Amino acid sequence: MKNSSMTKHKQIKVALQESEQNYHLLATYYKRLNDISITFTEASSTEELFTRISDSFRFLTDAIAATFSVYDQETRTLKVVSLSTDPISSAKISSIFGPHLFEMRMPVSATDREQMLRQGIKRPKDLCELSFDAIPQEISDAVMDAIGCRQIIALAISYTEQLVGACVAYLPGNQPLVPDDALKTYKYLAGLSINRRWAEAALQDSEKRYRRLFESAKDGILILDAFTGKVVDVNPFLLHLLGYSFDELYGQHIWDLGIFKDIAASKDAFQALQDNEYIRYDDLPLETRDGHPIAVEFVSNVYIVDHSKVIQCNIRDISERKQANKDKSKLQDQLFQAQKMESIARLAGGVAHDFNNMLGVILGHTEMAMEQVDPSLALYANIKEIHNAASRSADLTRQLLAFARRQTVSPKVLDINETVQGMLKMLQRLIGENIQLVWLPGINLWQVKIDPSQLDQILANLCVNARDAIADVGKVTIETGNITFDEAYCIHNMGSVPGEYALLSVSDNGTGMSREILGKLFEPFFTTKEVGKGTGLGLATVYGIVKQNNGFINVYSEPDQGTTFRIYLPRYIGKGEQATAKKQEQVIGGYETVLLVEDEAALLALCKRMLEQLGYQVLCAGTPGEAIRVAEEHRGKIHLLMTDVVMPEMNGRDLANKLLSLYPDLKCLFMSGYTADVIVHQGVLDEGVHFIQKPFSVKNLADKVRAALDQK
Repeated sequence: MKNSSMTKHKQIKVALQESEQNYHLLATYYKRLNDISITFTEASSTEELFTRISDSFRFLTDAIAATFSVYDQETRTLKVVSLSTDPISSAKISSIFGPHLFEMRMPVSATDREQMLRQGIKRPKDLCELSFDAIPQEISDAVMDAIGCRQIIALAISYTEQLVGACVAYLPGNQPLVPDDALKTYKYLAGLSINRRWAEAALQDSEKRYRRLFESAKDGILILDAFTGKVVDVNPFLLHLLGYSFDELYGQHIWDLGIFKDIAASKDAFQALQDNEYIRYDDLPLETRDGHPIAVEFVSNVYIVDHSKVIQCNIRDISERKQANKDKSKLQDQLFQAQKMESIARLAGGVAHDFNNMLGVILGHTEMAMEQVDPSLALYANIKEIHNAASRSADLTRQLLAFARRQTVSPKVLDINETVQGMLKMLQRLIGENIQLVWLPGINLWQVKIDPSQLDQILANLCVNARDAIADVGKVTIETGNITFDEAYCIHNMGSVPGEYALLSVSDNGTGMSREILGKLFEPFFTTKEVGKGTGLGLATVYGIVKQNNGFINVYSEPDQGTTFRIYLPRYIGKGEQATAKKQEQVIGGYETVLLVEDEAALLALCKRMLEQLGYQVLCAGTPGEAIRVAEEHRGKIHLLMTDVVMPEMNGRDLANKLLSLYPDLKCLFMSGYTADVIVHQGVLDEGVHFIQKPFSVKNLADKVRAALDQK
């Protein structure tokens, strides 16, 4: 029993001695850590802090050498930024790595980074293991042998679970083990110091950026003490705007300054600003130092800087804006007056439009009837009288429209190409720089007789309409050309008259319109724009001008496919000259089978009738899906697909590709109301395909169908 008690006593004594030694060891390390903390605080720059980290880690661990590497969040690499060692070891390390030690980057995968954050302290056997095999084994052995390193301590430096860097100490073999608690404390101190230094640097950068903005701002900025109301800072723009020097404003109460006295910065307003921490004047009259009146937008906010409240007043000169608004208001008054007068014409035009539709039906049916009745019969004379009365009634509606406008026009013979060319710069300014204006003039364009100001109105209104249909960037295309319409076309197109026309087309790749909107497009006061953005008279004005000059207008549009306005003005022949009808050219038809696809029922019926008159067998479909079903069910051969380009379900080109699998020899003819340039831009049609532009005459249709069928 006595020996057992003695043994236990010795064990307790040894344990106490070890505990005392550990205490003194920890005390030694924590004294070092306290000194290290002070050195971190005294670092004057980020670079100096990095140097002190490697020095202090070497000091803490009694290492031969120590490095500190910074972790780059973007490249996910560690880069050595500081090395602490003696001159001899430094020379040996340099002889191995050369000058590239501080240029090396060690990749850190996501897995490696998570492992570093989780373990914190690592004691790898060599540099190869330390670098996750990024440093070759032979270089690792060479470095450790050169400096006499036998053990390594790697410490991941982090702050708030974010890796910021790593410290590595290279120790000789007889070195006592550094306690983990001391290493963890060092890790916290280093991470905290780095984060503080980076935060201070970011704050300094932010202050520099703010100062640059403050100094270069194109609005006035006035800084006040929130408690006293005294001016503490003024930016150069405000000094220049008001004509004062900095010394004249600095330290003054804002209500004692002549420019603000009894207006925005009275004591009552200042008290309201202190209470609400916000005040705004949309239109505040001020005076400059020399008494010149200016109007400003004045906005003040209260916020805290360095634990003190300040007031920032943003002052924007709106004098030019106010003058521009006055000028705009004056112009709007003039415009509204003109539009009010124009509304009378639109009312008369609306009545005349409906009346002309009825007259068109009468004239159209009487003309068809006259073609079918022998001129020698009394019935022919009766129909002729109905036709003449309808024609005179149409003249009356045109006179009524002209009277309602109450404007004097001076028609002149002109070349549309020259007029458009002269307006291009103005039109580009009108639609804005974000919209491309494309000009495609036709060759040898026929002359027309119209008041130049009316043609200007047409172009301006259509370009503005196109601009408003484009959300951001886009394209507006103006195109001209010559076109001839025959009687066969005009019978089925109300408002058109056989003859030769100069075409003016304005297209855009904007939002497009639905059929419901197209049905009301030219109604006076109809608009799809929000309240205050449009009067609904622009297109009505275009319609009235075109009609007044005996022309007509067609519109082609689909939602999200853009819009094309095609205006036809009669060709001017000249005094003493008469427009003689061309000798009817021979129309060549055929016998082949044509699959006709058109989603507009009226146009589908018209095209079917025209093709049948030419001798073709016609299969009709109102949708692409119906066309595919018709093609699958048809037992005979289909020679030609004639299809609209823009339709529901799929476009014409996709439909053609599907049908080619059923009929490999199928020929295709595409039709559209859009200009070819717009379609190519939308990527629907390739060059070289057969294409017919709506509207088309029987002769035009016959030529295009025959050309498509005869293509080898």
